Amino acid sequence: MLTFWVVLAFPFILGGGYAILFALLRRNADALAGPLGFFYYLILLTIPTGFVLYFHLADVASEIAMRATTVLWLVPGALVGLALWQLQQRGLPGRTPDAGERTWCGPPGRLGFILLLIPVAYVVLAEEIVWRAYLIPEVGVLLSAIAFALHHFFFGLRHVLFSFIAGVVWGGCLLLTGDIWMSAVSHFVYNALAWREMRIQQAARTAEHSSRRQ
Repeated sequence: MLTFWVVLAFPFILGGGYAILFALLRRNADALAGPLGFFYYLILLTIPTGFVLYFHLADVASEIAMRATTVLWLVPGALVGLALWQLQQRGLPGRTPDAGERTWCGPPGRLGFILLLIPVAYVVLAEEIVWRAYLIPEVGVLLSAIAFALHHFFFGLRHVLFSFIAGVVWGGCLLLTGDIWMSAVSHFVYNALAWREMRIQQAARTAEHSSRRQ
């Protein structure tokens, strides 16, 4: 029961944690756009993930376990991730927020992108374990998707709506396959495409600023 409430309280843990960090360092919310905000999220994410793995590993082990049939779902999972990226970019009403101005996009260059994907993979796996493998058996797909969406508040209402839709889709992937790996692959493909797009936008902004200075 304690783990359940920790997971549901994660949006408040996230918001409160950032507020404490900024107060201690005398920084404002713009700090979220740098590596400080990115890695602080990783640290805060270990709270619900740690509770799930410590108290409920036996319960979620079947969803985490790799099965022989899992490989059959990896390609469909990647295609679902691509479809969700297209939905986020073009299929939802309203302007797509420039998330690249609100989160760290990683070191420059191709190697920098590859290195960025390591912590991104951790985020994906942790979120799938907590909000899919653990929470879906507790409350079902819809409520787990709402809980998943709420901690994306920093990127605005449009992204919260998208995160709810994605949470429903990834929850359906878990129910369809019986493990988290199709949803994890889908989630990772979406995140990789999203960060690649943010890096492109960031490079364009940098080039524009440079041209204005000249």
